[in-house]
Amino acid sequence: MKLVLAQLIAVLASIGLGEAGQRTGELVYIEAGILALVLGVVLMLATFGLEFVELLRERSLSQGRLDTPAA
Repeated sequence: MKLVLAQLIAVLASIGLGEAGQRTGELVYIEAGILALVLGVVLMLATFGLEFVELLRERSLSQGRLDTPAA
């Protein structure tokens, strides 16, 4: 949940910085917005990776239970 919140903040910051860069015409704001957007994408990939690992873990645990004989 913390990772998703950080991703949301990064994307919102990139939108705000991009708009500020368009209004003022300063390249620094646009570059900062692009960096914040890249950070948001990296956080999104990290979230996807964690969810994928959790899915594989749950799948392996459920298959392990089916293979054990009932006592």
